[in-house]
Amino acid sequence: MNAVTDTSRPPFTDEEETEGNYIFVTYETMLADITMHAYLEYGSYEGALYGTKLDTVRQIHADGLMAVIDVEPQVNNSLVLLGLYHDGHNHDHDGHSNENVKN
Repeated sequence: MNAVTDTSRPPFTDEEETEGNYIFVTYETMLADITMHAYLEYGSYEGALYGTKLDTVRQIHADGLMAVIDVEPQVNNSLVLLGLYHDGHNHDHDGHSNENVKN
């Protein structure tokens, strides 16, 4: 199941929240939630904030489903650190691949 993204941008004229593409919130609300670490990932585009809330993903999992999240490449290291993404490589505590490191 696709995790619905929060955004601070206003809906387009023909766009409704009930379509399930975005949850529309105020910029201030998103900033407050970001400060409280409520987002798994977030970013900005053209002055608006976009992000996936941890509670959204948790609810999908609680419903017995798997969340599908489309994130920008720079977010992957954060997901590795949280243990929520695995790219087939071993990573150190900073998210760097350590496949070639000899013990």
